[in-house]
Amino acid sequence: MLKKTSLVITLLFISLFAFSQTEIYGAWDVHCGVESSGLKTTKTCALCPVSSSDTAVKIKGFTLQVDSAHLQFGNAKDKISYVRRPSGKAISFVKDRQPYSFDIVATTSPDYVILRSNDGTLLILQRRLESEESAATEE
Repeated sequence: MLKKTSLVITLLFISLFAFSQTEIYGAWDVHCGVESSGLKTTKTCALCPVSSSDTAVKIKGFTLQVDSAHLQFGNAKDKISYVRRPSGKAISFVKDRQPYSFDIVATTSPDYVILRSNDGTLLILQRRLESEESAATEE
């Protein structure tokens, strides 16, 4: 009985470790979390495209492709190397000479992952469907 219990626990840990290593691989639509800290003040991740006028602020999302060693933002040709912490639950990279570090927060759905920066801003990743991926590469 003890051997079976040990085996089940070991397999559970292995599967959780494997999931944590691959949960962000693939194509994603990235939605930007916005925090209102006052009547005229908002805070969002610096990766999010922001445009503003006298009367409005528009924050857009973007697409992201993640493989085992690189990130690719939108339709950019350049790939950016990233590093995962040994725990597999955080990534760090440099984009446009700006360092970024995010904790990877899993959700109850395999189609969503949250990236939380050190300053508390959020990126919500929504897994792209295969049909969306092929349409994006045709553009």
